[in-house]
Amino acid sequence: MERQQKHRWVFTAVNILTLVLAVYLINKLVPQGAPKQVSYSEFLGELRSGNLTDVQITERELIGVRKDDPAHPKPARERSITATRLPGVDESLLLKELEAHPVKFGGHIERTGARWLGSFPFYSLP
Repeated sequence: MERQQKHRWVFTAVNILTLVLAVYLINKLVPQGAPKQVSYSEFLGELRSGNLTDVQITERELIGVRKDDPAHPKPARERSITATRLPGVDESLLLKELEAHPVKFGGHIERTGARWLGSFPFYSLP
């Protein structure tokens, strides 16, 4: 009985170590996709210095992709930057700056599941 109890503890310890090792390896091997958060002024500085190649504009934020620099390679996380849009600010000047620099830009409207969920009962009625 005592020998069986000892084997259980060894088996449990090996399983826990395997799980911890698996989580560690997954975190190291899977690239982190979240862009680096910067201030609005830093985002404008990157744009004005010509470091951005692409900008996506959403309702809440600006997402920019930095140019590749062979001399200073950046991790995938730092290749993209994001800044929160300022509330109540006209973005027409920003759009003119994007056009003045060779930067591709676009945007999309964010849709949340709660909006269509609220109208779902109306679609299901005959």
